[in-house]
Amino acid sequence: MLRKKFRVTTYLNTYTRTTIVELKDRIYGEWIIYDSNIPKFHINLLRNNSNSDIRLRELIENNGLTIRQIISSINLKQKRHLSFGEKPKFYLLSTNDSVPIRLKPIPLYFLSHLKTDNFDRFPNLHSNQVALIFASLESGHILTLDFETYRGVGEIYHIFKNIEEACGFAKIKIDENQDFECCIFSAKDKAVKYLNLEIEKDLPDETKEDEKIR
Repeated sequence: MLRKKFRVTTYLNTYTRTTIVELKDRIYGEWIIYDSNIPKFHINLLRNNSNSDIRLRELIENNGLTIRQIISSINLKQKRHLSFGEKPKFYLLSTNDSVPIRLKPIPLYFLSHLKTDNFDRFPNLHSNQVALIFASLESGHILTLDFETYRGVGEIYHIFKNIEEACGFAKIKIDENQDFECCIFSAKDKAVKYLNLEIEKDLPDETKEDEKIR
C-alpha cells in the first residue's frame, strides 16, 4: 500500500491536544475512518482498484445507504469501533501540515453482512458521453434525477453528450442549490471531474498520484 498525502491538524485548548488526520480537499466520496480513535482506513468511492470501495459505492448508489449508516452497521454487526475522527467543537489554536500517510481501504469482510443489488447501474455510454451524479454536501445522500434523496428506487445518472455540457448543467444546478455537489464520470466509469459551489477540480489518475509520493 503506497503512501498518500493527508492534512494532519492539531487542535489545542487549555487542557488538551487533539490531532486529526483530514483530507486535503473536500472531495465527493472520500472519508478517513478511525478504528478505536486511530486513523486506519481511507474510503474513496472513485477508486476502482479496491474491492471494498467498489462495494461501498454499490451500497450507497444502489441501495440508498449513507456512509454513516454503513459505518454504524459495521460497528454493530462486526463489533468494531469505527468513527470519522471529527475535530473538537471548541479550540484555541490549530496547526496543520501535509504528511504522507499509509491508510488502507476498509477490509472487504467488514461489509460481508450488507447486501447489494445484483446489477450494474452505471449506464452504457457512447463516444464522448459522460454521466453526472449529484449528492448533498450536508447529508452525503445521492440524489435522483428529480433531485430527491435516493432510497434504492429511481435513476441517479444524468447523461450528457460531452463533459462541457455536463459542467454547464452542473453549475446551473449548484447555483440553484448550494448544498449540491457532483461528480462526472467518463464512458469507462472513471471519475474525471468534481464540482461544488467552491471547487471545480479535474480528478487525476489516483495510481499515478500515489506513485509520485511513493
